[in-house]
Amino acid sequence: MPDIKRPQSPLHPKESLQLPAGLRELTRRTLLEQERDRRAISLRLQDNIAQTLLGVHVQILLLQKEARSQTVRLEKDIAETLQWLTRATPLLARRKRPRKDA
Repeated sequence: MPDIKRPQSPLHPKESLQLPAGLRELTRRTLLEQERDRRAISLRLQDNIAQTLLGVHVQILLLQKEARSQTVRLEKDIAETLQWLTRATPLLARRKRPRKDA
């Protein structure tokens, strides 16, 4: 399991030293928990995005298979699905992925 970096205190180091030890520890644990929550949410979002893209891909494959018999209508459906995917892809590319070493 990778080492978990301790979050930086939002306080200036001198201010942090003036806090009682218990409060410093509470702040540190709170920040660690917030980081764990952020990572869990990020992973769930990535899973949802991957499932959606897989579903779109399967839909395109099915449409292509059906297109052999119903060319005109299905070619329009394929084009619309590909347009949706093309518009969605830049949004995914802008998302920052969590580092694997974090």
